[in-house]
Amino acid sequence: MIIDKSPRGNVVTKNFWQKNHVWIIGLLVLALTLTITWFYSFNVQCHICNCQFTANNFRSTIFGTSLAIAISSLCAGGFFGFLFGVPKTGNGAEGETADTNGVVHNNNLSQISDWLTKIIIGAAITQLGPIKDFLIDLKDGLAPALGGGSVAGLYGLSLASAYFLMGFVFNYLFSSLGYFRLIKGLTAKETAQETLEEQTRRNAEAIRLSSASMHELQDFTPTDEANMFAAIKDSSEMTKTLIFEKARDYRDGMSLKEALTLTGPDAHHQKKMEGVSRVFKALVITGDGKNHRYHAQLGYCLLEMDKLQLKDCIKHLETAIALRDEQKEKGAFRFYELALAKAYILQGDPLVHNKIEELLAKAGGEPSAAQAIAHDVLINDWCKPQKPG
Repeated sequence: MIIDKSPRGNVVTKNFWQKNHVWIIGLLVLALTLTITWFYSFNVQCHICNCQFTANNFRSTIFGTSLAIAISSLCAGGFFGFLFGVPKTGNGAEGETADTNGVVHNNNLSQISDWLTKIIIGAAITQLGPIKDFLIDLKDGLAPALGGGSVAGLYGLSLASAYFLMGFVFNYLFSSLGYFRLIKGLTAKETAQETLEEQTRRNAEAIRLSSASMHELQDFTPTDEANMFAAIKDSSEMTKTLIFEKARDYRDGMSLKEALTLTGPDAHHQKKMEGVSRVFKALVITGDGKNHRYHAQLGYCLLEMDKLQLKDCIKHLETAIALRDEQKEKGAFRFYELALAKAYILQGDPLVHNKIEELLAKAGGEPSAAQAIAHDVLINDWCKPQKPG
């Protein structure tokens, strides 16, 4: 046994950094700017009236003003970051695509963002001179609110610029990445819901058509049969299992009813068995080909129909036995050999005498199958000539 003793702490740290490095850097920058604001606010002196006033109320006012400038700049930068970072939905006006309910996704926000982005960039390129004058006026305007002096204006402009850029960068990243993932997640949930509803509709259609085939709710045409095959093929595995169990129980009920009557199967019974065999045939054809129960039940149905079906009956029962042995299934599956032996007896081929005996011997190893052999009229009649004397 190989034990992995490599350290895992570095891996965890690396993954944490990769997932959160943007927010970590942002928090560090925020902490740094708040520290600078704190030191400036509590060490600045009033230059407006040339006094050395350093009372706590003056310091608190400078600190509060600095926070107001920072927050307003952060919001302004965040607005422009959101404006530049809104992802496009891909549903343009020229090629709008609707969902299954006929609803077209609203992409007005991305269109407005696209228009305003072009306008802002164009205006910024043509108005570089006025922008410079605006920054100088902003520096001079912030200076009195921050204690006056040459340093106050530079400090205010730096504070506003830093928080504006932080707001822009982080909201741009959120809009282009987080907002995109949010929209994508909502779309994925909507698609999953639509897929679930469509699958539920297909399952219901498969159950309806299979029930109609078994219970003779309608005369099945080749088109109806093709629709049932397609519906069962598109249904879920759970629905296929449900259809199989209903068809199996229905066939077992009909077989028991036949066994309790003295006249044996009539035309009406044959028609019902044909409807059930149609369902099992659909399960065999549309399945993965590895379910031996599908083949066995279809073989049982064909065995109870006319002798023209014996060839297909033998083929499906032999397939069921081969799949069962390949998958090493255990349980009351020796009825496969019993049914196959009865099919060979009905076929009347003397060359398979030894094979019938071998099949009956294998089936007799299962107590329930052995009991069925003892009470089966066809097998007992076949065995009578074989008894000595």
